[in-house]
Amino acid sequence: MLELKPRVTFAGQPWPTPVSFDIPWLKGVFYPAQLSRKERITSAIADGETRIEKVRAEAAGNVPTFGERRSNGTIYRTGNDQALQAAAHSVAQRQTVDAIRKIRLEIDAKVLADLQNMERASLTARTLMERVWDKISTLSRASGGMNTADVVTFKANYTQIIRGVAAIELHRLAQNAIDDGSPLSLVMLDCIRTENFGRKTNDRPFLNQALLDLIQVPEFTESVGDDAKPGLLRQVISLHKEAGTAWANFLGKVGQVSIQRIARGLADIRLDDTSVPVHGAE
Repeated sequence: MLELKPRVTFAGQPWPTPVSFDIPWLKGVFYPAQLSRKERITSAIADGETRIEKVRAEAAGNVPTFGERRSNGTIYRTGNDQALQAAAHSVAQRQTVDAIRKIRLEIDAKVLADLQNMERASLTARTLMERVWDKISTLSRASGGMNTADVVTFKANYTQIIRGVAAIELHRLAQNAIDDGSPLSLVMLDCIRTENFGRKTNDRPFLNQALLDLIQVPEFTESVGDDAKPGLLRQVISLHKEAGTAWANFLGKVGQVSIQRIARGLADIRLDDTSVPVHGAE
């Protein structure tokens, strides 16, 4: 027996509002929401990086200098001066670390919900690609410009015509429909696909997958697409990856070791190799 699953959810959570899985919803709600989340995350990260650089610059310029500056530009420090200078640097470092940590916490609070929802949207997009906008499902919804009642009538009549025809004749009908390429030909091809699949293996003139590989279904192209021209669902997944990379880079810049490096005003920050946490840890 084949398992039946509940309706697709938002990665395990109820949808915020009732949804209809169609192209208008995909174009007007699902994809734009993911794009907005990514823009908010990257904006918050850019703001955080700017503020951190400002903290770093101010800290470096506010450390007082102790000792006697001589004519050749060197600074002579007594033991007491050295102790004072070290104390001044220590205070500046602690202040810088605290300031950067506060910025990190503020950015965390801003992006946490969006990061979680971006992952949920990405997981949901994968499920929708498998169960709603797969090639067979989109082909079966092709209407050829007809209303629902007319599509049902046309399919019922066409199915009766092709039922039981010789394998070579079914192959000819499939090839003609592929060459036709009209919206109505997709309705015919869905009937041909069903007829072919219902036959015994030795009576099938072609593999259904071979037929699917040769046709373009506009709804499938717009929703899923391919690597060369990704559809909206693929773009939802890509946006999550892009936001995750940006967040990982930011975490590398404000990790514990990097904060200490910033505070001490050392060389350029090296990004740590880190990955984006998932679900509740995100």
